[in-house]
Amino acid sequence: MSPIAIDCLTENRNRRRVCASLTRGGSTLLEIVLATGILLVALTAIGNQGAMGIQAGIRVRMESEAMWHCQTLMQETNATVGRKNVNRPTPIPFHDDWLYTIEIQEGPSWGLEQIRVTVWKPGNLESATRFQLVEIVHKSTVGNANFGPRAFP
Repeated sequence: MSPIAIDCLTENRNRRRVCASLTRGGSTLLEIVLATGILLVALTAIGNQGAMGIQAGIRVRMESEAMWHCQTLMQETNATVGRKNVNRPTPIPFHDDWLYTIEIQEGPSWGLEQIRVTVWKPGNLESATRFQLVEIVHKSTVGNANFGPRAFP
C-alpha cells in the first residue's frame, strides 16, 4: 500500500501539527495486469492438459476396440477349415467402420503357418489406430485323410 497524499492540518490553539496519512487499500493497475497474465498462462496449460487427456482416452479406447476385433478375427480364422487370405480391405461384419486383412504364409518350420490379422479404422483422428496380430499355428488338417488315428487292416 502506498500513500497517495499527506494532509497536514495545523491547530492554532495547541500549536501542534496533525498529519494524516491517507492510504488507499487495493491494487495498482500493474499488479492486476501481471496477475491476469499469470492466470491466463496457468489456465492455458491446464486447458492443453485436458485436451491431451481427452485425446489419449479416445486413442486408448480405439486401440482396445482394434485389439478386440483383431483377436476375434484371429480366433475365427483359427477355427476355419481351409483358411484363406483376405488381401483387400474388408469391413468387419456388424462393424462396418472397421476394416481388416488376413495374410496366411508358410511358417518357420514344416507343418506350421503364420497368420497375420491387421485391423484399422479409417478416419481423421483414428487414422493412427492400426492393430496387427501375428500367430504361428499348426496347419489345418481337418478333412485330411491322414488326420486322426489310422486303422490298419
